[in-house]
Amino acid sequence: SGAENVCAYARQVGVKTIVFTSSIAPYGASESQKKEDTLCTPNTPYGISKLVAEKVHLAWQIEDKSRNLLILRPGVVFGKGERGNFTRLYQGLQKRRFLYPGRKDTIKGAIYVKDLVAFMLHELALMRGGYCETYNCTYHPAYTIEQIVTTMCSVTNVAKPWGVVPGGLLKCAALVIGALGGRSLGIHPDRVKKLMISTNISGAKLASTSFKMHYGLEGGIRDWFADNGNRCLE
Repeated sequence: SGAENVCAYARQVGVKTIVFTSSIAPYGASESQKKEDTLCTPNTPYGISKLVAEKVHLAWQIEDKSRNLLILRPGVVFGKGERGNFTRLYQGLQKRRFLYPGRKDTIKGAIYVKDLVAFMLHELALMRGGYCETYNCTYHPAYTIEQIVTTMCSVTNVAKPWGVVPGGLLKCAALVIGALGGRSLGIHPDRVKKLMISTNISGAKLASTSFKMHYGLEGGIRDWFADNGNRCLE
């Protein structure tokens, strides 16, 4: 109902432009590449809620062709204060506790937070009445986990991980540890499986616009590192 409340308020006060930050979760989990026109098949409550919210905003825009709507589907967003996937990855590398889970070629669509905001501002400047677009927000082509790790290690001067843990072994370990109480720590076979599934999100549509990324993957990690005094990523 958050999306419904926002759109109701926009109608009430005459708002003409909404930027909605959705997610890649509406696509569902699979190895296949997802473009903006790929049929969404969300398989989590989160993904379902984001897809429904998109439709609520689209209904708002269609009501009045003078309204503008920008829907963004970001991949993994990294940057200062994120404390999410990239932060945990760095901490694992720094403490020599990270090994590639199952494979090195898992694709992980991602974008630096400053590039994401810069793209929002770029599109806002171009909007005219009736603008309605959806964009995946990831670097194009998307990077593999090995490329992300190698870049992060190079920028922050931490050692590279030494190898890959077989996927079957990881799942068995998660099953045993989970049964012994590890689920309270987030150790679960489904989460381990998720680590080995690509988020193969195409950023080709964004790349085809007049917008040029200010940072990119290496530049983003380097800027993030500088934001923390060249000491850590957090």
